[in-house]
Amino acid sequence: PDGVSWIGSGSNHAFNHSDGVTLSVARGSYAADWAKGHGVKYTEREPEKTITVSSGSSSATSVDDQNKVSEKLVAKSGRTDVATEGYNPSDSNATDKEGKEPGEKAGVENKQGSEQEVAPNQGRCGEAVTWSLDESGTLIIDGHGKMDDYSDDRPAPWAELSKSIVSIHIGPKVETVGAYAFAGLDKAKAVTFDDGSELTEIHDFAFSGCKTLREIELPNKVAKIGQGAFERCENLEIVGLPESVTSIGEVLVEQESKQPTAGQASVDAFAGSPLVKVEAEKGSYASQYADEHKLL
Repeated sequence: PDGVSWIGSGSNHAFNHSDGVTLSVARGSYAADWAKGHGVKYTEREPEKTITVSSGSSSATSVDDQNKVSEKLVAKSGRTDVATEGYNPSDSNATDKEGKEPGEKAGVENKQGSEQEVAPNQGRCGEAVTWSLDESGTLIIDGHGKMDDYSDDRPAPWAELSKSIVSIHIGPKVETVGAYAFAGLDKAKAVTFDDGSELTEIHDFAFSGCKTLREIELPNKVAKIGQGAFERCENLEIVGLPESVTSIGEVLVEQESKQPTAGQASVDAFAGSPLVKVEAEKGSYASQYADEHKLL
């Protein structure tokens, strides 16, 4: 449907190994972007203006018809936990059995009976880039194109979940790591990339303060690493840099936070990370940089 706002991503995405599937998606929708980014076949249609429930060649538009179709689907699936009677999905005043308005965020009830808002564990972090936090504590960045840039004043959407994030995985079609994207994720011990990664830039302070990160090997197409990208990574020991790197430590994103003033140098990419040793191809820009900064 047009309203889909999340589809499982990563190497085992929702339609993985379903080569024969073709998605019918609304033009310009999240589902259309997702299909493009994951190489899943799809056809586009105009966005729907009304909500209908269809079964086979028939279409149910009235409450009674919708209930009949729902009852058939429940009977066919054998489920008994789905309430259908009197439910009209097109009724804007409909409420669920707990009295919540459609789209209202679920909360966690505390001992006093009041509700506490629960931080979401998935969403967007770019025009066609998504994020999700799985049960193992892996933050998955997927989709295609550029990530959003963040700052001290505008943290990444997973900031409130930082203590639950123990690793980071960046999908093959993601082209940039946003400024401050993973800053302060001090429980993240590993960062991984897919083979054939399209990543080309790591923006300013992207991994700043990742204090438990010990090593990282950047993909073969990375060309630019921004200022402070790996600053204050106190336990970072090994950084593998590809031959494609042509710039390290320059300002890639103009913003007020931590920007050097006139006459000042930018923040070194590995400032405050005393254990870092760079692995790079001899004669490459990265090797020369490492030699100059005594990181070999």
